[in-house]
Amino acid sequence: MITMDSKQQQMIFRWFRSYVRRYTSDDTQIQMNLDLKRKHCWRVAGEGKRLSRALQLPPAEQRAVTVMGLLHDVGRFEQYTRFGTFVDQFSVNHAECSADEIATAGILDNLATDSRDILLQAIRWHNRPHLPDDVDGELLFYTRLLRDADKLDIWRVVLNYYENQNGRYNKAISLDLPDTPGCTPRVINSLLKHRYVDYRWCRNANDFKVKQMCWVYDLNVRPSLEQVVRRNIVERFRRQLPAGDLIDRLETELRAYIDTQLQTNSSELKKSIA
Repeated sequence: MITMDSKQQQMIFRWFRSYVRRYTSDDTQIQMNLDLKRKHCWRVAGEGKRLSRALQLPPAEQRAVTVMGLLHDVGRFEQYTRFGTFVDQFSVNHAECSADEIATAGILDNLATDSRDILLQAIRWHNRPHLPDDVDGELLFYTRLLRDADKLDIWRVVLNYYENQNGRYNKAISLDLPDTPGCTPRVINSLLKHRYVDYRWCRNANDFKVKQMCWVYDLNVRPSLEQVVRRNIVERFRRQLPAGDLIDRLETELRAYIDTQLQTNSSELKKSIA
């Protein structure tokens, strides 16, 4: 069990505020994306707190999960400042950078060793397509919880962007993918088979939207799936995608998956993407 008292939490909050103030720019576009990540970190902290409350975790664990969400993307600020992109493939692994920045700063050093190690490792692994097979127990649980919290806010960011784009293009959100018509059949067919889709397979923004919509299959706890329903995630993505039988089928299967999972009594969901 990871634990954290309120003083430790407040100290980390102060450190984060101080850290992100180092990253400012006179360039409006750069500053907008730095602000985007700063706000994202705070919201993932809030998503983590909401999920941990829904799972009825003790307050000490809720604080730790909240901090884990706040710190998970610390490496993004240096990444974007140095490389001008949030695409790890074209720069650095932002999760590794986040864990290294936190370890170097020593802001978790006053936690119990087990709590510190779990927090750092969960942050280090939060962006992996698949977790190592030998990960289990508390580390697996908290890493999965962080991954869910992260997805919930990424959906909020990208859907707000897609729905209110009005001709504006932000390559930091679209990951430099062109806004061209159609979808790549390989992407949709792989998702229909519940197979992982590598970012490198995406040829345009629609491919990436389909991939993001199907993150639903990678959620880990029931409260996360309940938020998908409450926020109309699948329906909102579908409205941003072109007409087509394959995408219609994908939407139908996603809805059926959600209905089936919500009929179970377990708080943990079965993993569906191989």
